[in-house]
Amino acid sequence: MYSNLLKEKNIKITKNRILLLETIEKLNKVFNVDDIYESLKNNNHKINISTIYRNVNTFYENDILDKITEVNGIIYYQLQKETHLHYLICTQCNQIIPLKECPLEEIENNLSKKTGYTIESHNLEFRGICPKCNKNKKDI
Repeated sequence: MYSNLLKEKNIKITKNRILLLETIEKLNKVFNVDDIYESLKNNNHKINISTIYRNVNTFYENDILDKITEVNGIIYYQLQKETHLHYLICTQCNQIIPLKECPLEEIENNLSKKTGYTIESHNLEFRGICPKCNKNKKDI
């Protein structure tokens, strides 16, 4: 499966790249490079973290990954999907929760009609404090 994807994107097929993509898929969430590294380490795979960074960047540049957000200097990604997602991000614990609906579709359609632009994408993030962190703040 991933061999075909890499071939389609003209990216050299290597065991490490296949392993990285399989690991990312198993994470099944928004992730950062450390998440990949920890998952590989927990499964007794040894890949240098700089190799992970390089490959994640290659995957991003070739539209295999989407860059979701940056929280405290850490970049989060997800496998590129047919449908896009928007996120709630806790500014205390960095929890990232995907929103199931897109509140911008109607705005995007209206903008496109008014301006003549063909809108290719958009991003939306809400940042705040999650219920758990709010509760912890009140308990202090």
